[in-house]
Amino acid sequence: MLTIFYRRFYILLFLIWLTAMAGVFVLSVWGNFDTFIADFSKIAQVGIAPENSGNSKNGTNVDVVKRATNAIMHKTKVAGNAVRMEVVREVRGVERAVEQDVDEVEAVVESTRGSSKETQEEKAGLLDDTQRERAAKLTKMDISVVDDQLLASLSTTKSVGRVTYFWMNDPTRLVVDLRGEWENEISRINDIPDSFVNRVIIGMHPDRLRLVFRLTGASRGGKPGLLRTSDGLEIAVDNPE
Repeated sequence: MLTIFYRRFYILLFLIWLTAMAGVFVLSVWGNFDTFIADFSKIAQVGIAPENSGNSKNGTNVDVVKRATNAIMHKTKVAGNAVRMEVVREVRGVERAVEQDVDEVEAVVESTRGSSKETQEEKAGLLDDTQRERAAKLTKMDISVVDDQLLASLSTTKSVGRVTYFWMNDPTRLVVDLRGEWENEISRINDIPDSFVNRVIIGMHPDRLRLVFRLTGASRGGKPGLLRTSDGLEIAVDNPE
């Protein structure tokens, strides 16, 4: 809508200037409109003079008409060029003003977008904080090996919910998943010397906390012992060999 308004404004401005410059041209050449009308009346009368007035008279009249016409055309051309230059200057001035206004509007819009983006980021940050508050945390893991059994005692900030497990080969690994939203606050890699389980690796996933028990032997064991406690969870792994 703003673009259509300015286009119409340019056309109206051009017509106003064209009319004004035409009037200035007439006043500068003839002095007033009466003289302008009188001169053109004479030219018209000469142009329609009777043919029986003689060849010499007709020739003289034709020369007068040509000279007057040429002079008028030259002055008209000069005045037209002046009008066009003035109109161009005025239009360019208006365009610069419009561009400045558009730049100001765009700056305001960009500022509004920036504020909206900052608000969205703040909301996202609040959501992340809320999610972190909801997530359970693994705060401690004690590992002990007695005979042919490894016991991993996990301390958590919330009670442990669903727990799943499965075995993997090459190398032999027992994978235990604590389902839900979790955060890990202990070391991710835990080495165990002189044991049939030589390393416990903790991995984080969006919907689970994963513990991987890497065995030294090639044999796979059976179901691990899973015991929920008031502090968290105890995982018992038997030596399969």
